[in-house]
Amino acid sequence: MSLESLQKHAFEPSGSMWLWDLRHRLMHKEIRRLAGEMGRDDFSVIDFAAGGGEILRKTKEHYPESCLFGVDLTESSINTLRSFEIEGRATNLEDPFSVDREFDIAIAGEIIEHLINTDIFLQSLNRSLRHEGFLILSFPNVNQPLSGIMQLFLDLPPFAAARYNGFHVRDYTFRIVKALLAAHGFDLLRRYGTQITKAPKWTHVLCRPFPRLGKCIVLVLKKVAPPNDAMLIDRSNLDILGLIGELNKQAELIRRS
Repeated sequence: MSLESLQKHAFEPSGSMWLWDLRHRLMHKEIRRLAGEMGRDDFSVIDFAAGGGEILRKTKEHYPESCLFGVDLTESSINTLRSFEIEGRATNLEDPFSVDREFDIAIAGEIIEHLINTDIFLQSLNRSLRHEGFLILSFPNVNQPLSGIMQLFLDLPPFAAARYNGFHVRDYTFRIVKALLAAHGFDLLRRYGTQITKAPKWTHVLCRPFPRLGKCIVLVLKKVAPPNDAMLIDRSNLDILGLIGELNKQAELIRRS
């Protein structure tokens, strides 16, 4: 069975479920903050890996004039969106994707860790945004205190890492994601963590100044450059420090252009 089939089988049920956790609330709060900064109620949002459409549905409640669009691997997600009169399209997010307009805000919540061809996805995401549009992205933080305990004392992979019989295929830390997104034409505006893993939700107040404590990390970024075709070059021969060096090199070329 292909990875796409495995992912589709795993996430089909979530397309018809309502999952409203701290991460969703924080990302929706950022949409409201950006709406205030833009001074508009008729902005547009595209949600990659829309799931049950939680963030889009909440956005529609607060901003009925906004233009909303969801993208997901599963048909159940798109059917849920359409039941709330929100347009969407089912597609494999590792394939090049295009829409017939540019959006003000893009959302990518807990998706990059499921993708092998991350650069193709980020190319499509960049292309879907207007210049100086905003990206709200979250990812599981493998570099957190619990991960050190699991590795050092239990001989287990880091928490939320790619593992046997799991659906995460990439592991990310803030340093890697920041460099990756800069190379794809995004400037970081804000970052913060969700709550500490296996701890009460109030611990998110500690993770705002110290994001690496958080179960997940949420980033808010601005698009400052068009898609960077140089990012589609295979770099699988590089070790992790060499890869970060290449990402920083691409980001510097963007800054100079």
